[in-house]
Amino acid sequence: MKTKKYKICDYNHNPDMYYYVNEDSKTPQDGWVTSMPFNEKVKGKPTPIKFFSTKPEAKEYLDVIKKHRNNDWDKNWLYYKLNGYKKPAWKIYTENED
Repeated sequence: MKTKKYKICDYNHNPDMYYYVNEDSKTPQDGWVTSMPFNEKVKGKPTPIKFFSTKPEAKEYLDVIKKHRNNDWDKNWLYYKLNGYKKPAWKIYTENED
């Protein structure tokens, strides 16, 4: 039986990169995120994605991340727009585990 696991990512904000909640986050308030280029060519080994076993647990993290990232957007939206960024769109994504 395949089990589901959940991750939180933003594929919208930066035209060249995506962001995800990483394993260093121990509580929703930590909110450690990693940015990765879409082409995946990175020196060294990036911090792994944090996977959640339940959607409610992922939602706790999502709510905190969205609040902080949207507050930052509200303060700096003009700078972001002028540099080709879009409003952050953090979402929960489901992956099936074999």
